[in-house]
Amino acid sequence: MNKEVYHGTTARRVAPFLEGKADLFGVRYPDDPRMSATLTDDFILAKVAAIGAGMCDLVGKPVILRFSIPERELVNEGQVGGNQSIMGFSTTHLIEDPHILSQQYLQNLGITIEEAIRAYTAKEVQFYRVPREYYLYLDFVD
Repeated sequence: MNKEVYHGTTARRVAPFLEGKADLFGVRYPDDPRMSATLTDDFILAKVAAIGAGMCDLVGKPVILRFSIPERELVNEGQVGGNQSIMGFSTTHLIEDPHILSQQYLQNLGITIEEAIRAYTAKEVQFYRVPREYYLYLDFVD
């Protein structure tokens, strides 16, 4: 069974994904699962995230990416924010080689590839991807 989940951001931040050049990437912090969720099952929270990203980005149009992902491929990272009914998710699609992370994604995180490799090697983070084949469509946020 599939679950519909959302990712709120700006079009600029996910340009490689939208252009078909890369999957959507995420980072899992083993010591802080609440910070590991790239996806949510709550559309309103995704909208808030998109608006917040737009305020930080200034040039990016806030958007929400919709995905339909098999539940067995989602990792429930637990409660997001103060609402116990809103859950955050990552995926089981772990990345074994940080070199495949897009430059845009690394810029979004504010790190270099060298920093990503160091954190990955030290087991401080795990990188994962949201496979492109689960992408449904894009919503623009007004």
